[in-house]
Amino acid sequence: MKKQIFICSHTGYFSGGAETSLLLFLKNTKIDYEKILVTVPQNIEDSLIKKLQEIGLDYKFINKGTDKSSFKSYIRNPFLLLYRLFWRVLFAIRFMFLLICLNPEVVYLNTIYCGTEALVSKILGKKVIWHIRGLGGTYKFKLPIIKHCASLIITVANSQKEILLSAGVKKHITVVPNGIDLKNYSCINSKNDSNCTVIGTVSRIGYSKGTDLFCQTAQEICRSWQNVRFEYVGPVAKGEENFFAEIQQKYFSLIQNNNLNFLGYKSNVLEYLTNIDIFLFTSRKEGSPRVILEAMAMKKAIVSFCIDGVQEQLKDGVSGFLIEPYNINEMISNLGLLIENRTLRLEFGEMAYQALTNFSAEKYASSIDKILLKESIRR
Repeated sequence: MKKQIFICSHTGYFSGGAETSLLLFLKNTKIDYEKILVTVPQNIEDSLIKKLQEIGLDYKFINKGTDKSSFKSYIRNPFLLLYRLFWRVLFAIRFMFLLICLNPEVVYLNTIYCGTEALVSKILGKKVIWHIRGLGGTYKFKLPIIKHCASLIITVANSQKEILLSAGVKKHITVVPNGIDLKNYSCINSKNDSNCTVIGTVSRIGYSKGTDLFCQTAQEICRSWQNVRFEYVGPVAKGEENFFAEIQQKYFSLIQNNNLNFLGYKSNVLEYLTNIDIFLFTSRKEGSPRVILEAMAMKKAIVSFCIDGVQEQLKDGVSGFLIEPYNINEMISNLGLLIENRTLRLEFGEMAYQALTNFSAEKYASSIDKILLKESIRR
């Protein structure tokens, strides 16, 4: 059966915000499900495939391979590179066959990492709508593919749009901020009734995520304030195992004294967010982080570096504190104000929640719907 729109998942599982945002769109889209096919490159427990089955949406599993080795690993073992290339070529052939058979008008790519799908779609003359949620550290290597293959680009923040424009991307770029379904948060109340102020975050552990800055802040805060505990939820990012080992060694005393806890991966982040008082975000680079929206939905006071999309989600001094990037002293000063002033924490949380009207799931899905439908009928 012919499909009008192909939607390409990048991973097929919920390791970050991209697949969660994709699922949010698919649940709220007004486009007829009969017109859509979702391609999924991996099938693991509690994956996107399971969610697609629950909502009754057609999908096709096309194995992309699971190797995510670093460039250095390929130098040490060229066979790893050959193995990855084998799976990528096989994936490209199967994806091309599917495009030829179902002949969609539009191919929607869910992240910047869908380069193979972009190339194949371009070869077959398809319109490519490329949703670039995060640029990442290697985005410059992908610029030639983006410039050549994309018919239209969606970014999640104006700052990303400006970066692409300054890099010479001439395609039309539309900004669609991430959305959030507030119905999932309506019955959740804070559970932290202890005398201890809990400051937490949700993120993968790694240098780009600012884990070291989170720990440095924790160390300085615990020197000046008592009854404060820092909690970090999230797995170690691939290739960051040595970085995390150094973190654990450097801040061993904080961890031993229960002032700093690494809680690992949690399937239900909302349960964790109910127990914190202040959400601290120290990432060095982001697009439009969903976890900030989730903290806003939980009415948490938020302190974050003023990076990329975060400055479009929060208003400094109104719904949170936006700190000059990497200014730990300013971070500590503002955290101190919130530790000592519960009323201010509640005011920030309430204002953050009210600001979510700009990030509703319906508004998010509607914006993407308009783009896909417009491009699918344009000749």
